[in-house]
Amino acid sequence: MNLAEPYDLAMSRSTADVLRVLIGAEVAFSIRQVARIAEVSVPQAMRVVNHESDRGLVLVEQAGRSRMCRFNRDHLAANAVVELITLQERMIHAVEDEISSWVIKPMHSSLFGSGARREGGIESDLDVLIVRPQKTPEHQWEEQKYSSGLILRKKTGNAISWFDVTLEELKTAMQASEPIFSEWKKDGIFLTGSPLLNLLSVTKRKSR
Repeated sequence: MNLAEPYDLAMSRSTADVLRVLIGAEVAFSIRQVARIAEVSVPQAMRVVNHESDRGLVLVEQAGRSRMCRFNRDHLAANAVVELITLQERMIHAVEDEISSWVIKPMHSSLFGSGARREGGIESDLDVLIVRPQKTPEHQWEEQKYSSGLILRKKTGNAISWFDVTLEELKTAMQASEPIFSEWKKDGIFLTGSPLLNLLSVTKRKSR
């Protein structure tokens, strides 16, 4: 899956940007409003609206001088388009659900890197930070990671890079102000367990 533009399976970026605006709205928008919210040019927005209107996916009504448009949720292709547009969010939920199914739960897990920043491409890995609990049976822990990596590879087309650390290693990275810790804190999308800073804050209190 293209982590920057997962919808490129079936549509261009400008089409996805315009449709995302219309899908997320409960009211009709003018083409100028769509262009502004989608951060595309008015001619680009008009081309997309005209193209999708011809196919019935966008409904357009004249209101004075403005053409008001909205997503046609009754279209037979509507659900498929929504699923494609929301592929990034669904990918994140897939990773979250997979980790939530583990018998040995991580103290924390989060997605970071290109997958979290909506960058990268079809060759990019999905980087997942997992904080391992103390006294974890090694074989069972590694088996979970291996099995889930295979499952998620089938679902997304991307390899999973597990950044597997203990709580002590996490604290060391924070205290040393390592660049990777800054990336975890800045770009990380929380998945399961305790939020990263909450986990570290509890650790600080216990150590006093």
